[in-house]
Amino acid sequence: MKSRGKAKGLTLVEIVVAIALLVFAAAGIIQFFLSSLGLSETSKEETIAMNHLINMMEAVKCTPPGSITSDFPNGVANGPAGNNYATLVGGYALTGEQIIVSYANASSNPLEIIAGLSWQDRRGVNRTKYLVIKKAR
Repeated sequence: MKSRGKAKGLTLVEIVVAIALLVFAAAGIIQFFLSSLGLSETSKEETIAMNHLINMMEAVKCTPPGSITSDFPNGVANGPAGNNYATLVGGYALTGEQIIVSYANASSNPLEIIAGLSWQDRRGVNRTKYLVIKKAR
């Protein structure tokens, strides 16, 4: 009788185990990719928000000291009629974007000016960023 040599090749169990490992690895890579996309979108929104706040504060800095509180009234969302904040920042780009300028003490010198920008991110979470400057009168 001839003895049979060891069979060469893969068994069904080995193939199933290999496929299972590949599926778990692929799921991990896909999850990492989706998480990275979400972080990238959040970073993009925060960059837009900060750019709008910087543009807003530049407009405030260019305003004569005596006109600041009238051109940028305390706590008025999106600015008064004739001084729309969306126009000052180059148009709103974020969902539900809104800018509010406020003052800790409107009669202080230097005047502390706080610009707050709020929006709703892609997941529906309300987000807010602030920028504070002081301007001598």
